[in-house]
Amino acid sequence: ENGLNYFIRQNKLPEERAFFYLIVNTGNEPLLNIQVTDDRGVIPLLVSGDDNNNNQLDSGETWRFEATGIAAAGDYANIGTATGADALGINVTD
Repeated sequence: ENGLNYFIRQNKLPEERAFFYLIVNTGNEPLLNIQVTDDRGVIPLLVSGDDNNNNQLDSGETWRFEATGIAAAGDYANIGTATGADALGINVTD
């Protein structure tokens, strides 16, 4: 199971927030073409985790993506989604 953050926060005013997304490959095959999207339109970027710089999310590896955006006043929640493909080109999403 890949780990994605989900939270609800009470904001008094609209304010800039940093979001992070931890993507973990708990399977036994590397995953390719990893992309993370957020339902609030922010653009998560890979900042660390590809320890051997092979552009594959290897088994047991954790990649950290980060994004910033404006959180509206009141209750605020965002949901990140990770997608990738196995060696056969079959897409996986979490």
